[in-house]
Amino acid sequence: MFVPGSVESNLTFYMMLFMLLMTVVNLMKNTFNLGYFKYTDETKMEILLSLKAFITVFCVLKYLGSKTFLDYDIEKAHDATLQRVNQTMELFGGRLNLPYEFTYTLLASLSAVLTFATVKLNVRFSYYFYTITKNSAALLASKQGEERKRMRTLIFSLYINFLFPIVVVLFYIQPLLQAQIVPEYLSNSIFRIIRIAFVVFAICLRIMTYRQELQFVFNESYYLVQKLMIEKNEKVFRYIKLRIQESFLNTWYTIYQQSCNLILPMILLLTYVHRLVSFLSVPVEN
Repeated sequence: MFVPGSVESNLTFYMMLFMLLMTVVNLMKNTFNLGYFKYTDETKMEILLSLKAFITVFCVLKYLGSKTFLDYDIEKAHDATLQRVNQTMELFGGRLNLPYEFTYTLLASLSAVLTFATVKLNVRFSYYFYTITKNSAALLASKQGEERKRMRTLIFSLYINFLFPIVVVLFYIQPLLQAQIVPEYLSNSIFRIIRIAFVVFAICLRIMTYRQELQFVFNESYYLVQKLMIEKNEKVFRYIKLRIQESFLNTWYTIYQQSCNLILPMILLLTYVHRLVSFLSVPVEN
């Protein structure tokens, strides 16, 4: 089987990891506006969820092991990597011994960082989902003809986007689905292809509501002006003026944030596929 030469090297893999880190760093913009020891409610929520992700991943890997839930052996990868490192260190008369907890900590930290960076995106989608579904009857009643059909399609797509991550989890947690159908009904390679296809389908579902979600974010300035017209308060006017100015200055950053709903899973998927394809050229030893 022929594999592109670019994936036989780790260079493209490291480039995708670098792109992932750059995306995450940009998502963290303005997170600590008040300083590193004084947090907004949004930052507190991001820290809380990232800590939960770190503790969950670390405890699951430490006390249950990677093979219990995943279809790859993290402990074996740890031993192989440590062996390569020691081959180099022995040239200088040294040797390194690291427990499995070191790798568990790295993976838990990666999970925590990704969670921290995506909390804002998830909260934004949840707020949009809540607003549309709560007022779905009124929205449908106000539409006619094709607009009514498009609104129904949008509401249906939102429900699918809300529930589809559960389906993806079923495919990636080994005891939930893979252990039940592999290898009795499907081979492992076919199952991996189906799993990747479901992630691609999930990304396409997010594309279906991308424009409406982005427009909803920009419409917040209009809602603020409506509130000003009702209350007509000087303090409220100053606050709304600052919010509208901030929204205008952050227009492209808002588009970038919304696009990260597509960019992050695509980068993670490409990184995963790169690892699968790169090993196709490795001869199998009996």
